[in-house]
Amino acid sequence: MLVRNDKKEHAKILEKMFNGAQEVYITVAFLKYSGLKVIKDIIEDTLKNNGNVNFIVGLDLYVTEPNALYELLDLCQKKYRLEFYLFNSKSSTFHPKMYASKGSKKSSVLIGSANLTNGGLSSNVEASIYSENDDLLFEECKKFFSDLIQNSNCKKASALDIREYELQYIVFKKELSKAKKSSKDKISKLAETTLLKECYKEYCNNKEQMKSLDIKRTNYEEARLLVHKLNTDSIKSKSDFMRVYEKLVGAAGQEKRWHSGGIFRSKNKVADSYHEFLKFTSFASNEDILNQTPKIIFDKVLPFKEKIAGLGFNVITELLNTLKPMKFPVLNKNPLGSVKYLLGKDFKEPSQFKSDDYQAYADLMDELCTNIGAKDLIEMDHFLNFVYWKYARN
Repeated sequence: MLVRNDKKEHAKILEKMFNGAQEVYITVAFLKYSGLKVIKDIIEDTLKNNGNVNFIVGLDLYVTEPNALYELLDLCQKKYRLEFYLFNSKSSTFHPKMYASKGSKKSSVLIGSANLTNGGLSSNVEASIYSENDDLLFEECKKFFSDLIQNSNCKKASALDIREYELQYIVFKKELSKAKKSSKDKISKLAETTLLKECYKEYCNNKEQMKSLDIKRTNYEEARLLVHKLNTDSIKSKSDFMRVYEKLVGAAGQEKRWHSGGIFRSKNKVADSYHEFLKFTSFASNEDILNQTPKIIFDKVLPFKEKIAGLGFNVITELLNTLKPMKFPVLNKNPLGSVKYLLGKDFKEPSQFKSDDYQAYADLMDELCTNIGAKDLIEMDHFLNFVYWKYARN
């Protein structure tokens, strides 16, 4: 019969096995107080009814709890029919989980994966084989137990041995706690950066992408000159503005310098408020302003967005990225989709961004840029668009 833990079957089977037993042999790799508590009453009943109970408990890997050992030792000292041994391997791991019992009417054996812990008996995913009325199998288990106590790694439990183990256990748990925290952080970063670096390596080895990146850099150098032109007295009318602005966002039969998709659609609305847009470019081009944090900049440009119909965060951040490509990332859907694909980090829709969101995104882009060795956020945006179209989109 296969025993699982869907309804705490291991605990129920052990209670059934030990009820009325005259001989009990328990050999487990790990013992915890929670597991001992599950069978303690039925073990005590067995001892009261003149049954013999025998334990071998492993100390490897410092999973067995000292308080459970003390509890069992205390019971051993009160009930002379209880024998209790400790197994401390030196060159291998003590790992059996065997429960065997025999009464006047039947013998029972349970062998599998379940240790004497609450998890092993109740909540873990465990699997064991339970056999009834197989006296030959019971005798083999008894012989196995007898062979184990003859092993030099096995000795009868004493308070001194348990105390020695307890001191080692305390040290191990403290160090394990530190190691878990450290490894969790490292594993988390490793899981995140491995895919990132693999994709970046693929991107760097793609000749078409490298050629495209060179073109993008040239475009943004030209965009910087166009932004400076918007800050001169050469813009006297809406048509003057459109001649420059269309070179940035695109027009029919004309290539654009900025790479965000769809930014040309609202160009006529923006042009209707071109005076305000010129104020915006003048404000954003101020070096004192550009030296402030992305969060502060984002807050300060919001009034311009409210005054200029059709001005989206994609155009705003394209302008900021053009002026400070090491500091301000372009905000649009494709890179956000790639960030979610690569790192599992979910940001709001670009139109819903607040200043704190943009600061968090800028910080992440800066961290990733450093992590993979990208030159600046122009390259980072180009790389994340590559990831989007090849992987994240699907």
